[in-house]
Amino acid sequence: MKASKLLDQGCEGGDRQCCFALSNYYITGKGNIFKDMNKAFTLAKRACDLGHMYACANLSQMYKRGEGTTQDDTLAAQYRKRAEDIHQSMTTQQTEIKFGQT
Repeated sequence: MKASKLLDQGCEGGDRQCCFALSNYYITGKGNIFKDMNKAFTLAKRACDLGHMYACANLSQMYKRGEGTTQDDTLAAQYRKRAEDIHQSMTTQQTEIKFGQT
């Protein structure tokens, strides 16, 4: 699938959205990509390290369930906190968009 190749290139280049999207392909199985929780975990970890809130939330769930990694409640809580911290940062740093005002 051409999309997965492009997402892989983007992820390799450090694009967190590409890593997250490709991780989701491996979580669900999409197109010619078969479900692979180990690959999904690796990609979600990279996206989270790059600051992707939903990737951190996915990592939390993977650690909680032991999917693609060893089950670890402590790491599940840490990644949940990281997702919450990113969310908090995003919602408190938003600035109002003003159109046509000087």
